[in-house]
Amino acid sequence: MRLDEITTEVIHRYSENMILPGAALSFRTRKDGKARKSKVDTLGSLTVNKQLEQLKSSLRLAVEEGKLAAVPKVRMLPTDDAQEVCPPARRNSAGSCMPPPNFGTWRRCCPR
Repeated sequence: MRLDEITTEVIHRYSENMILPGAALSFRTRKDGKARKSKVDTLGSLTVNKQLEQLKSSLRLAVEEGKLAAVPKVRMLPTDDAQEVCPPARRNSAGSCMPPPNFGTWRRCCPR
């Protein structure tokens, strides 16, 4: 697709298609050379929004360089994918997040 063919409609269609099941791709290969199956079937809103941000910045650069007349409007997807941030040290063997350690008891037993 040429740069001047990227319109607002094309961008919206792309973002809608990226959140459909089966849109996630894996570019890694197995030892036998075949494509590896993706770990997830669908992409989240945050992942698609990152791709849209990269596209928008590329289009802005094209306008600055005189390759494109105007930047098409890019509408971001709503991000309601709130997930708890869990550092690797707090993950248990099942992969779920454990509660943080209680430092209050440590301070009581080991005063400065």
